[in-house]
Amino acid sequence: MTRAELIDLAGQGEGHHLEFKYRVPEPERLAKEVAALANTEGGCLLIGVQDDGSLAGLKDVEEEEFVLTRALRDCVSPAVEVDLERVPISRKRQVIAVRIPASDARPHYVISRASRRRTVFIRIQDKSVEASAESRKLMCNSGRNQNILFAIRSKERKLLRHIETHQRITVRQFAVLAKISRPHASRILLRLTRAKILRHQPDFSEDYFTQGAALAQS
Repeated sequence: MTRAELIDLAGQGEGHHLEFKYRVPEPERLAKEVAALANTEGGCLLIGVQDDGSLAGLKDVEEEEFVLTRALRDCVSPAVEVDLERVPISRKRQVIAVRIPASDARPHYVISRASRRRTVFIRIQDKSVEASAESRKLMCNSGRNQNILFAIRSKERKLLRHIETHQRITVRQFAVLAKISRPHASRILLRLTRAKILRHQPDFSEDYFTQGAALAQS
């Protein structure tokens, strides 16, 4: 990546696939950003770039890279394969571009060094947030080709009518609509999502489901 290409990339601003850090943050925070991108659609983390996209650069790039690789080794499981590139912006300063592909090994967990708690993060817009139970379960099956068998019963018919009228539904709303437990509602929605009847939409407040590709083609 050239300096001009870096300026163009930083000029896009932080977003779904792009995150800026002034310097390498503390290990768990760094792990959160990298794992979230790997768990979603991949992207790039620029270290040495301020929040407004201006290039600050790093003086001791080797030390920053050491901290970065150690954080990913100690705080992310399974490991995320990343590509590191140093981009000079002046005689004494460089930016580290960390390219993170969308992972086939997801979900990647961020491990707390204090409590050993394992948390899954995903990317929503320009934020890395904790994944919902539905997001985690869909990740676990994302690499499998499955023939999903299901019957359209009264619960599913109510669900599809609601989607047709309101365009979206949450697990909580479906549980109330069908008079079933939340876990039961979640299982039905996930099964229909895997069959591409529905599409799962992560959101900051509460995930929701919309019409999927198979339903749109029918």
